[in-house]
Amino acid sequence: MSDLTSRRIPPGPILQALRTHRFLPDWALDVPRLALEHALDLAEGDPRRLVLEEDGTIRVENAPQP
Repeated sequence: MSDLTSRRIPPGPILQALRTHRFLPDWALDVPRLALEHALDLAEGDPRRLVLEEDGTIRVENAPQP
């Protein structure tokens, strides 16, 4: 069982992205929840557009990552 399935995700942008896209990046639980929520808002709810940089910042791409 992964961390994602063993944790309760509170209602909000993270849960909505998981329901809509059935995907969250592997690093999604390693960053602060508030940072991930704001990044998802900027990415219009599409977690495929998020990239975690080496310095820990979350970059939002214009198009989804392949």
